[in-house]
Amino acid sequence: MSESTATGTTPSITRLTPSGRGAVATLLFRGDALLIDEAGLFQAANGKKIGEQAIGNVVFGHWGEADDAGTEEVVLCRTSSQECEIHCHGGMAAVRRIVGQLTTLGIQELGGWEPIGETSRLELELREAVTRAATERTAKYLWAQASGVFRTAIETIRDAEDHAQKLAAINQLLHWAKFGRHLIEPWRVVLYGRPNVGKSSLINALVGYGRAIVSSTAGTTRDVVTALTALDGWPIQLSDTAGLRTTADELEAAGIEKSDAQIAAADLKVLVLDASESLTDDDQLLLERTEPHLIVLNKIDLSAENAESHRKGAIAVSAITGEGLSELTAEIVSQLVPEVPDWNTPIPVLEHHAHLLSEIYADFEAGDTSAAEHRIAELLG
Repeated sequence: MSESTATGTTPSITRLTPSGRGAVATLLFRGDALLIDEAGLFQAANGKKIGEQAIGNVVFGHWGEADDAGTEEVVLCRTSSQECEIHCHGGMAAVRRIVGQLTTLGIQELGGWEPIGETSRLELELREAVTRAATERTAKYLWAQASGVFRTAIETIRDAEDHAQKLAAINQLLHWAKFGRHLIEPWRVVLYGRPNVGKSSLINALVGYGRAIVSSTAGTTRDVVTALTALDGWPIQLSDTAGLRTTADELEAAGIEKSDAQIAAADLKVLVLDASESLTDDDQLLLERTEPHLIVLNKIDLSAENAESHRKGAIAVSAITGEGLSELTAEIVSQLVPEVPDWNTPIPVLEHHAHLLSEIYADFEAGDTSAAEHRIAELLG
């Protein structure tokens, strides 16, 4: 069968996401889902066939024939009666396998995607946001927004008759704005402290490879070194800063100035102290001046007794042996993401969407319903 019986058009499969680096790939199938259902290629977790799934629902399942040991975990969403999106691992092998199985059914592979009918700017923006997911966990939330969760929430606000209900719903969306922004942008975690407390060794231990230069010479890290990683599925940018101390070295002083700017802009400020030494005047100054969110006592492998005498509430670790790293990782995640919403919670993931929502809230609060409705229409695209 090569024709879609419902529309008379040739069924097709198109990759929406670019072929480069990415946690997920998104494929768009157009045509009668009966083609896929009859071939038994998708096994949904809820046991329903694709044609039985509700439009707009995000469904988890496996791709491949039921008796195939190499099935692929996928997320599928019917976006219309004749379209569904298939989200799979971003590697080329997974994409080729799915596309290859579909083309054997007579489904045409297309090289580029063109919107069918009227596709709103909001839908295009949210679909593009999915391609920027750095981890599978964040992609799951972005899929839900692109599949209609966010649009439905905005339409519900638009259609609500009660003024207080509108404000409460907008406020709830804005509550998740910071979380939503970091589904795309990594959380910024800055490790800082005086020279030679083991910041570089610690960041290398957290990311699992030698990103930062490690040396026993104070002042070796003279600039800000960053590394991207994921902790518990959340994208994190770790910054290893120049050692902070009083210095006459102009080059080192310039690095310290950059470090100060990084610390000020961080989502999480982590002060690293040397557990093998007593607190110095520089340590005390940093404690008072920077107000760290988290204090880490590194080098407990050298002096556990001295570590116990340090500041209470700090996390004791050894970048060399790995002791305490799991506790440190858990605390970083807990402070960055204290609340984790359900995956299908409506969330503004783009900054200009959150900005528009703030303006809509202000308009409704001021009694300017006309302006609020105009901005809602602008947001819905």
